[in-house]
Amino acid sequence: MPPLEPISDIQAVIEDLIRTAQALKALEYLQGKLPNNSDKRQQLIMLQGQYIAAEQENGLDLLANNDWRMIVVKVNQSILKLSGSLTNADFEAQTAAIVKTPVADKPKFVIIYTKEDEEHSKMLNKHLTVLVKITKKISVYNVYEAAGDQLVERAEEEMKNADYLLVLVTVNLFASEWFDLVLKALGDGKRIIPIIITNTVYQGTGLEKFLTLPKGMPVEDFASKDKAYSSIAEELAKLVPK
Repeated sequence: MPPLEPISDIQAVIEDLIRTAQALKALEYLQGKLPNNSDKRQQLIMLQGQYIAAEQENGLDLLANNDWRMIVVKVNQSILKLSGSLTNADFEAQTAAIVKTPVADKPKFVIIYTKEDEEHSKMLNKHLTVLVKITKKISVYNVYEAAGDQLVERAEEEMKNADYLLVLVTVNLFASEWFDLVLKALGDGKRIIPIIITNTVYQGTGLEKFLTLPKGMPVEDFASKDKAYSSIAEELAKLVPK
């Protein structure tokens, strides 16, 4: 069904928010108008993630001011372009049901992370050793296991028959190509478990809909990182079918 108000009114609101330097509000406003499984809403979520990641880096003086301003301009342009391309069809809800396959007797986990966060993946894998190599109750694929040009393609293939996707959430994720795969997995209805590594704003990315690990606080807030990853491994072990 078409939106309750004319598309031209929605576009006027977006233009006003961009003109007054309120890119995040523009992203949130437009997301709220579109169906959850809309392709354009997924694009907005990705833009929001990129903007938030860059904003946090800028606040920590990890991003030069010129680079920050360039990102803001590009995000603003993308929002305006997407808003300008809206049609009534974009507001039609996709009603096709997503059927999740049963969890395998030996669940397969794919760990998604950026190269900058590889140390966190190594820690998680270390604490999954008993489940993977000794009791052999689960299998794990890390997205950087493949080499060269086949890296992303191989990860996509492994994700297709994965029972769970473990997404390591830091500020690096949202500006990476891996977040594109996460968004696709969200649309496909995959079982996703966000592993919150650092204090990162991820509300509005779609990941906030899922139960996160470790429970209570990010990994970086634990006095002992081993304790954090041990608690994650304990929770993942509960997902193995009895």
